[in-house]
Amino acid sequence: MKQKDIFLFLIPGFILVLAWVVFSIYHNSVTSTISETLSKNISPINPTFDKKTIDDIKNRNLVQPLYQLNNIVSIPPNSSKSAGNQASSGGNLK
Repeated sequence: MKQKDIFLFLIPGFILVLAWVVFSIYHNSVTSTISETLSKNISPINPTFDKKTIDDIKNRNLVQPLYQLNNIVSIPPNSSKSAGNQASSGGNLK
């Protein structure tokens, strides 16, 4: 192949790739990924806060959690209340 033949393939290929990149960048900048209904629902947060409530939260007492329970009540597995709703061996309630 001659050098002229190679340029006949390279120059249109380069122009095609360059146009593809330019149109992709343009398409991505014009197209939004946020739907129209969602963009209507987005609104800025009101920057005014209730300072009294924030001060009350800062001044509240520190609560220490308990990691042990002293009075544990255990319920036997076969209590008389649930005896009427026991399933049969076939899975149907009697």
